[in-house]
Amino acid sequence: MKTFFTTKTGRLRLLGFLEGSSLLFLLFIGMPSKHLFNNPEITRMAGSIHGALFVLFFLNVLSTALEQNWSFRNLTWKVLLASFLPFGTFYIDRNPFKKPSFSKIMKAFLIIGIVLLALYASYKTYRYATLSKGLDTEMANGAVILDVRTETEFQTGHIKGSLNISLGTLRQRYKELDPNNTYYRMFPRPAQRKGRRPA
Repeated sequence: MKTFFTTKTGRLRLLGFLEGSSLLFLLFIGMPSKHLFNNPEITRMAGSIHGALFVLFFLNVLSTALEQNWSFRNLTWKVLLASFLPFGTFYIDRNPFKKPSFSKIMKAFLIIGIVLLALYASYKTYRYATLSKGLDTEMANGAVILDVRTETEFQTGHIKGSLNISLGTLRQRYKELDPNNTYYRMFPRPAQRKGRRPA
């Protein structure tokens, strides 16, 4: 245990553990809390911590590699790459000198890509299926839809109960907004203004 604090390699391994843990926390706790439960504070905090640990780990890898004459081709690039991948630093800590084959690396990237794509598709499907229900619930709890289209565009059709303050007047009328309320902004579709010339 003392080697984690008394040797350069030990400190690098400790940073790798912390960096890898912060990445997993950000991906599997921070991101779901932000997108599924509308709580971005955890993501903001975890992102800042992970960013700092990533920079420290990256710099320590380069410093250790230079001090111990690591081969960039056989080791350094693997350790650097591990910091970008979930569970990467844990794997490289157990197998630092094992030569990976190109096919295994591509297979790992493919699996991770498929998993992330499946998670993203599931999230988008979930959001689409629950958006209207969730919006109704939010509005029942006092949330307000802020429609930033012009008054003319607003009159052509709008969601019942929405508040119309155009972007052009938002700076002058921002005091009308209650800081204790939750607001959802509504913007015009680009196609609605296609072909219009600025006044």
